[in-house]
Amino acid sequence: MVKPWRQRWVVIKGDTLLYYNTPKDENPIGKVQLLLCTVKTTAQAGPFFDVVLPTRTYHFQAKVCICFI
Repeated sequence: MVKPWRQRWVVIKGDTLLYYNTPKDENPIGKVQLLLCTVKTTAQAGPFFDVVLPTRTYHFQAKVCICFI
């Protein structure tokens, strides 16, 4: 069963991807340890990518990229 797309806000801190329901949330609803994953582009055109873990795959579509170096 394919789940519907849900809009999330994502922050990467160190080696962890944190995701939130809204940009104003202080506590993440989930996190992904990036050291354990592989990031892959998808067959779909556009800003789509997958974060693949040994036990789960997260599907993303980027809407906006805000980068701080």
